[in-house]
Amino acid sequence: MKKILIAVLALLAAGVMMIAIPLSGRFAVIQYKRRVEMDALSAEGEDGWLRAERGGVATLLEGGNIRRVTRLITPIELTRAYSQRQAQEEIRLTYSSGDTLRLLSDAAREDRVLIEFTSGGQDALFALEGRHVLEALEEAVSPEGFSGANTVVEGE
Repeated sequence: MKKILIAVLALLAAGVMMIAIPLSGRFAVIQYKRRVEMDALSAEGEDGWLRAERGGVATLLEGGNIRRVTRLITPIELTRAYSQRQAQEEIRLTYSSGDTLRLLSDAAREDRVLIEFTSGGQDALFALEGRHVLEALEEAVSPEGFSGANTVVEGE
């Protein structure tokens, strides 16, 4: 009887884990998207800003470029990642709220971007594959911008 009870409890625990792990990953993605969208709205406001750092150049992004960056880093295809392996930092975004995003290129996969999101002392890692996101982000955060010039605050 004891062996059957242990087997049933083990199966029950495995079933709960099979449901809980995917749900927690999906919940983290939803929370990330909500937080980034709220940060973008406040960055476009009168007292808000979004600072981008890339290759020693820091820029303050203008309205159209903030919207472009937000659309690029909050797509439907975003998934939760659990390791950075051989990632190299390409772009760092800092919102006026204090939230930070580090966009990392993954050396193991050519067209994969890892997004390390830090908000309120908590970190989360997400992955985005395809769509040449990094190139589009580099264009949006450059001094020339995608839909208008950004303000250079450091470098160049």
